[in-house]
This record gives sequence, structure tokens and C-alpha cells, in this order.
Amino acid sequence: MTPLTYYLQNPLDMLAVWHGGMSFHGGLLGLSLAIILYGRSRKLSTLGFFDFIACAAPIGLFFGRLANFINNELWGRVTDVPWAFVLPTGRPLPCHPSQLYEAALEGGLLFFGMRVLVYK
Repeated sequence: MTPLTYYLQNPLDMLAVWHGGMSFHGGLLGLSLAIILYGRSRKLSTLGFFDFIACAAPIGLFFGRLANFINNELWGRVTDVPWAFVLPTGRPLPCHPSQLYEAALEGGLLFFGMRVLVYK
């Protein structure tokens, strides 16, 4: 049975977040609600405040990918490049450190790109 078929037959199970999931989605919903409520309490432009807060997202992405690397999650493809890693709980073959690539690009490069665009 495909996930689509299952959830069409059991639509209330989509709300069963105690079975997993929602790590990103729940955080995004909670942050969005907090931004809206805080912005309204300070009489700030909601969209402008969202833009301001978005500048901090690359920092979170950077540290999240470093945590993925430390926790041996999200391994890259098997490779023979000199900087490949064999992760203790990952594959037994050397893999690209994709978590570090993403930390550098999603975190570092995106942060500096946004900084240049915001402070032109």
C-alpha cells in the first residue's frame, strides 16, 4: 500500500504527529506563529519582519548540518576522493561528507549572499 492510498483511507492519521515527523514543519509553524504574534505586538510589518528573521535561517542550516555530521546522518555517495569519510554508523565504504558541503553552501555561502543583498 502506498502512503497516498493509506492516508486516503485513514485521513486522521495525518494528524498523528506522535508517530514521528513534523520536526521541520512543526518548527516552521511555531516560528511563523511567534513572528506574527511578536510583530503584531510591536506593530511591525509582518512580511518585513519575516524577511528580517529569514536572514538568520542560514545560521540554523549551518549548525543543523554540522549536527548531522556529528550524529553520522545524511551520508553522501560512496567515493574515492581523499577527503571521504567512513562514518561509524554509516556505510562501511568511504562517502562524501555531504553534510559539510551543505553546511558550507546552505549555511556559509547563503549567509554571506544574503548579507550582501541586505546591506548593499
